[in-house]
Amino acid sequence: VWQSPAISSDATSVTLTYWYAITSNDSCGWDFASAKINGSALSGHTYDLCSSNVTGGFVQSVGADLLAWAGTSPELRFEAATDSSNISSLFIDDVVLEVCVPGAPAAHVFSDSYEGGDTNMW
Repeated sequence: VWQSPAISSDATSVTLTYWYAITSNDSCGWDFASAKINGSALSGHTYDLCSSNVTGGFVQSVGADLLAWAGTSPELRFEAATDSSNISSLFIDDVVLEVCVPGAPAAHVFSDSYEGGDTNMW
């Protein structure tokens, strides 16, 4: 799964966070997954998909600092590699790339002026 978002060159912070869950019936050292940027694994975002690393549900990742990629459109990718024995899975949910730009208007969670109380669009 991948996407190449444009990151403003004016950004003062860029943070990637997500929730993940690991399930596996395999021994460690065979199945792996990672979050990557431009083909390189992000430090602290690589996973050995094995029975001793099963999360028992979704857990939040530690935020990855991507400020070095401000002014570019890097390829963000979640990648898993498994073999044919036993079953291992990595589930990803709620991926957020938070880009802070000074003077930018606050992002609205809802469209159609919901936060301002304007119900004309409903």
